[in-house]
Amino acid sequence: MFDELNTMLREAARKKKGRKEQCSVVIIDSQSVKTTRRGGFRGVDGNKKINGRKRHLVVDTMGNIVSNIVHPANIHDSKGADLTLKNLNENIHGIIVIYADCAYRGQLIETLKKEYGYELKISPKIKDETPGKVSPKRWIIERTFSWFENFRRLSKDFEFLLETSQAMIYLASIKLLLNKI
Repeated sequence: MFDELNTMLREAARKKKGRKEQCSVVIIDSQSVKTTRRGGFRGVDGNKKINGRKRHLVVDTMGNIVSNIVHPANIHDSKGADLTLKNLNENIHGIIVIYADCAYRGQLIETLKKEYGYELKISPKIKDETPGKVSPKRWIIERTFSWFENFRRLSKDFEFLLETSQAMIYLASIKLLLNKI
């Protein structure tokens, strides 16, 4: 239900900015977040040393959320991307290119091309080693993650069910989209 409302508002926001309603280029990434002791399904992200969950987001070039999936943090990004992109393929049409970071390399590139017809482009590493520097396309999704800092319910994953966590992300997105319209 919230994903449908998010889609309608995202299309209206894109139209207001003079863009096509359906996006053809998206960016995918994940964010590991801690859960509370009461939190339901969770795992440990060994890379970031976080016991909790991962939020996998797909955003358009304006930073608006197209799709999201929440899963335990111990699932690798390429496996979580497969879950996210299955959801994306069922609901969104017209996507041609997906930008991602180097965590999505490997067999996923071929799988996306064969199964969904998406071209996965891996953002290059930036030569400048200054902390906080990211490539221009990846900056868009990092900005979207930073918008979550304005929502107390998203600062940490307080929810017991994964579906509720997903709904909270859509609710935050809906609030942001309503401000843009």
